[in-house]
Amino acid sequence: MNHVRLYIAPVVGLVWLGLSSLGLSWSAESLGGISLDEVSPRIITPNGDQLNDVVFFKFSDSIVGVPLETDVVDINGGKISELQPKPGIDDVLTWDGKDAGGRVVPAGIYIYSIKLGGHQATGTVVVAR
Repeated sequence: MNHVRLYIAPVVGLVWLGLSSLGLSWSAESLGGISLDEVSPRIITPNGDQLNDVVFFKFSDSIVGVPLETDVVDINGGKISELQPKPGIDDVLTWDGKDAGGRVVPAGIYIYSIKLGGHQATGTVVVAR
């Protein structure tokens, strides 16, 4: 069981609550032989300061050569971007909080989707300012 975690960063006015603080816990989502083990951080601030600029999607095994379909969409369903492989690490995808044109997206809630065959994992990431 995860414990409640509350992180307060008064300098930027950001409060981040861990999933467990909401009575939820993270469990791996199976994609048929490969599991999405971790999505972290769930709140990103893509401002170039190297702190929480990127969200990482960690899998249970290598995804090199695996035919994954990925999307990041806004709350209205408009396609924003796709997840990208992390260079040199074969079990991680990333999203840098930018659209397909390389522009930082506005603050808000974004939905990711990872499909492998008939299996799908979805969830949300918050972009904060």
